[in-house]
Amino acid sequence: MSTDTSSRVGLLEFLRRSRAVQAQYIAGHAFSSAPIQVLGNTSADLDSIISAIIYSYFANGRVPSQKGRPHVPLINLIDVPSGSELRRLRPEFVTALWWATNKGISESESWQIDDHQTAGFLRERLLTTMDLKSQLREHERAEGGRPKEWNFDTTLVDWNALPLRPNGTKPGRGSVENLPDVYFDVIACIDHHVDEDFVPPVDSLPADNLRIVQPGPGSCTSLIVRELRSRRLWSDTPATDLYEAVGSVQPEGVAAIYEAQAAKLALAAILIDTTNLTAEGKVTDVDRDAVAFLEAKIEHGYSIHRSLHTAAQHVQWDRKAFFDAVQSAKQNSLDFLTTEEILGRDYKDWAETSSTSGATIRLGMCSVVKPISWLVNKASTDAGSTIQAQAKQLLSDIQDFSQTRELDVVAIMTAFVGSNGEFQRELLVWSVNTEGTVQSTVKQFAEQASKELGLQDWTDSDNPSVTEDIRSVLNDNTSSTTGWRHLWRQKDLAKSRKQVAPLLRKSIAKI
Repeated sequence: MSTDTSSRVGLLEFLRRSRAVQAQYIAGHAFSSAPIQVLGNTSADLDSIISAIIYSYFANGRVPSQKGRPHVPLINLIDVPSGSELRRLRPEFVTALWWATNKGISESESWQIDDHQTAGFLRERLLTTMDLKSQLREHERAEGGRPKEWNFDTTLVDWNALPLRPNGTKPGRGSVENLPDVYFDVIACIDHHVDEDFVPPVDSLPADNLRIVQPGPGSCTSLIVRELRSRRLWSDTPATDLYEAVGSVQPEGVAAIYEAQAAKLALAAILIDTTNLTAEGKVTDVDRDAVAFLEAKIEHGYSIHRSLHTAAQHVQWDRKAFFDAVQSAKQNSLDFLTTEEILGRDYKDWAETSSTSGATIRLGMCSVVKPISWLVNKASTDAGSTIQAQAKQLLSDIQDFSQTRELDVVAIMTAFVGSNGEFQRELLVWSVNTEGTVQSTVKQFAEQASKELGLQDWTDSDNPSVTEDIRSVLNDNTSSTTGWRHLWRQKDLAKSRKQVAPLLRKSIAKI
């Protein structure tokens, strides 16, 4: 059977086919080569999801070059199926996908963001790790219910280490939470985080596969775009010329519109991660070059669209409107989530081994696009409760969140624009494990990282009158029975979780 779902089909059709390919492979259909899973990190944020989709779209059927294999983008959400829950928890992705495939470029495969249509639309085209688990269990039941070990070749994007690494396994082999008997063998990686030395050296990987781990760029999608261009998987050549050269039978101009769709989706991740290329300290030439390339593709697509449709002469590309729509969807979505869902929405964790005791210490980090004071207000539904009571409820919610994930240390990083229009960061670190050495390590991190991160006593810049009430509850510097914790304003705005997490992990490993 044919598995060619190459980039010569539209983005939406590729996603539909790739999900079908995965289901057919699991069901036992014969393939000349097994699909490669393209897996983003466990936060499943916009950059991670889009990195997986864009790389899969252009690598599909073309990597390795000698015998291209199917590539299937896999959204790393183990407790969220595609459909209505994906829309509720990741509305910024759904918004970006809609703008990419519906706004101003293509009139085919039209769809709308609404309760009735969107859930089914997403279920037909997207695959989460929860969906994968359901597919595997359904196949096992059909085969008599006997558990089976599953192995998948995998390309990691937007991270470079799997969280679970069974003893005695070969380098680059691991698994993720809640997927028992499923193992991912990493054969390629593109990432912008600190190298954790999990992915084998490039000369140990199968031929034609990448090992790009480059901290610095604000968005992993920027690296994806650079590497696709470098390998000529996404050519600088205008799409109509490119597809004529390879013998495409697509109507003239359709290929350019398809490329513009992919470019808009890729651009969404880069713009959100770099605040429309304005985030101080996060934007690099890799990001700027990617944006220039993508906008050229978008403008070309719009030009083709206008030439084919006289009624579309007024249609123009508007980057700011696009960015504002996706950013608004991301920020406003939190109003409809519980505190636990907000903390888990952009979450990563690590297990660090103490260099002295050999004990395993689990660290979890939550990124939130609202200020701490907003979380405090969100925590309590009692309109008559005091600020201190609300802050205590937030602590209780954080503690429940940490216990569910068996964390020893939890950190919450906020990043938001205040009412004065200035970008701000806050950091709360809590040793929920009250064992003495763990608490001491968290305090040492605070002392050592204070200057590097520009940590200052926390104040609520929008509402100074609540500052003392919130601080009195959230700060506990006494190593009490509830664990040492502290809340700061972070003045070094360039330091995101990519920079803060390694500092905290390093401190923990020294226990």
